[in-house]
Amino acid sequence: MNSGDSTCSADRKVALLTDYEDDLQESEHNIESEQSADESQPNFLIENEAEISYIDDLLAIPPAHAHDQDVDMPVDNKPPQDGSYLAEFLLAKGYEVHGIIRRASTFNTVRIQHLYADPKSHRQGRMKLHYGDMTDSSCLVKIISTVKPSEIYNLAAQSHVKVSFDLSEYTAEVDAVGTLRLLDAIRTSGLDKQVKFYQASTSELYGKVQEVPQKETTPFYPRSPYACAKLYGYWIVVNYREAYNMFACNGILFNHESPRRGESFVTRKITRSVSKIALGQLECLELGNLDSKRDWGHAKDYVEDLLLGDPSKAKEKFGWTPKVTFKELVKDMMDSDLELMKKNPAA
Repeated sequence: MNSGDSTCSADRKVALLTDYEDDLQESEHNIESEQSADESQPNFLIENEAEISYIDDLLAIPPAHAHDQDVDMPVDNKPPQDGSYLAEFLLAKGYEVHGIIRRASTFNTVRIQHLYADPKSHRQGRMKLHYGDMTDSSCLVKIISTVKPSEIYNLAAQSHVKVSFDLSEYTAEVDAVGTLRLLDAIRTSGLDKQVKFYQASTSELYGKVQEVPQKETTPFYPRSPYACAKLYGYWIVVNYREAYNMFACNGILFNHESPRRGESFVTRKITRSVSKIALGQLECLELGNLDSKRDWGHAKDYVEDLLLGDPSKAKEKFGWTPKVTFKELVKDMMDSDLELMKKNPAA
């Protein structure tokens, strides 16, 4: 899918990412609820919403020498781990990163604690958090108006397929209407001709697959409330691009994993259980559906690809290749969970 034309200037760039899982969370004393971004630098807004806890948005500001580039984006969704890896990736490139978190009684900071431990990112003001929520239009307008992002990467979602059957209305509020709220917030803030908007869609759109492998022209056949909500998000992005001439594109990523993957997902279930078996803490591993087939990659590669667009075109035009093989991904996750189980067998 063609992502459209951008009217953003080369010296200002903002991305908004939404992700409804535990990727990015931070303690209350680090939250900047009112402070605006330095307008002398370009902005990158990432929104990240967690299912259980609670970073909802991340805004990142790239260095002044960063350049804008139009790319074609395939379609897909964003799992929970992506927010922390994306923040990591952008900070390494000199970005300033802002996060939006939902208020909660507890804050889990494990996935971004190392970023706040780095004085270059935290004490120099390159990471800031703001309270907000994907279900609250007013806060989205306020944050976007304050930070003035040039790019928005929407990763927020209630992304558990099974949970979406139990929380179908909530899933629709976050995954479908939440996307609409973001797009409207951009227009309300008067930034619709400046912002580049990336919608993280999902391979679940294909559902009952019509062909193997899938490609951008493969018909959608969603088979869960989650997939249906993401389908609305996909098409509302297309609609806003065509109706309002906004730079708005969809990106479909298939399953990507890492040691930061949520513990309820099958890859972490496997690596955690195998780690416990290796340490004598568990006798067997039990899994449900063994007939499912998934294409797996490392979240680090997928996060980088968000900025590149279509990986096949990125390979041809930019010489991009994945940095982590599947074997290396498995080893990375196993090493992480082995270390975790050694320190905390009850985890």
